[in-house]
Amino acid sequence: MIKQVIVMRTVYPLESGSKKIRRGKEIAQACHASLSFLTRKIQALLDRDIKESVREFFARRPFDDPAEAYVAGFMSAIELLNISATEREWIDGIFTKICLKVESEEELLEIEKKAMEKGLRCHVITDRGLTEFKGVPTITCLALGPDRAEKIDEITRGLELY
Repeated sequence: MIKQVIVMRTVYPLESGSKKIRRGKEIAQACHASLSFLTRKIQALLDRDIKESVREFFARRPFDDPAEAYVAGFMSAIELLNISATEREWIDGIFTKICLKVESEEELLEIEKKAMEKGLRCHVITDRGLTEFKGVPTITCLALGPDRAEKIDEITRGLELY
């Protein structure tokens, strides 16, 4: 099974004395984490000058059928984005996601370290602090995968469901 795991931080030192953030903020941060595997690939692609290569691709292969052009464009996007076979299986499948929790930033960073040691994609989300954190960039969550469940489970085994 292919899955993605989001690990949420649940305790924050806030000026108000509260140790929790608003539910909507948590949901937004989890969404950032979930999409990060794809958005970071897109950012990397945009950092390269791809406009010319896309134009060249379509110039080399004129299409009479719009459906054929759409499929070819989609396949070239997958190639350009460097979508792995595992990620493609997840995209084509049921998008299994699990949300787990830890209390602290230190715990999140320890999970990131273990993921990197295992060669597992890990995306840490740092909120810019524009609303909830009074201008202080704050690590809120991370995403592991999408990848094989057994690889992710080696790192997340023992964490509680959120």
